Amino acid sequence: MIHTAKQLKDKVKNMSGGNSEVDDLTWGEISETIVEEIPIVLEDFLLKNFNI
Repeated sequence: MIHTAKQLKDKVKNMSGGNSEVDDLTWGEISETIVEEIPIVLEDFLLKNFNI
């Protein structure tokens, strides 16, 4: 299981075969997805734990 951003980046690098162009593109897509999901996860957490 992946617990840190570095582990995730290393996994992407391994999957891309070390191609830095592919690595940068894939890491950019993953980063964008994570940023899009943060508000959703935060909202769910607040609703479940604090009844806001």
